Amino acid sequence: MDLLRRHAPRQGERKLEPRHHRRGEAVEPGSGSDEAAARRGGAFEHFDLEVRGGLLGAVRLLVAAEDHSGGAQLIRFRWWPRCSYGGVALAAVFAALAGGATLAQAWTAAVVLGVATALVAMRITLECAGASATTARALELDGKGAT
Repeated sequence: MDLLRRHAPRQGERKLEPRHHRRGEAVEPGSGSDEAAARRGGAFEHFDLEVRGGLLGAVRLLVAAEDHSGGAQLIRFRWWPRCSYGGVALAAVFAALAGGATLAQAWTAAVVLGVATALVAMRITLECAGASATTARALELDGKGAT
């Protein structure tokens, strides 16, 4: 799972509010029509911002700020994909039904259910990737500086 996490340090002169619920405002998507839906994490959640890619996938973002000399701050961003439990459960049900149809030698049903499993899994992956791309665009990374 650590392969899916991305880190992006940025250094600048802009100060961040030290309170937990204010940190996500620095990267929260605007009100544009091409932006994804975002929600702030609560005081007891392990993320600062969740960017939705759709119904089945999202990306969670964690922000940390370090004060340096001269009034500069190093702002670290970390984000990771989050699949919806409903989407994963739906794919698991389709996979179990496809396995049962295979054992029963109902080949047509096995193929249809297997394709449905693959489509749900692909949709989850695409929605997580879309949310990750939106997050990278909001941070202006374009694939540079992220590890």
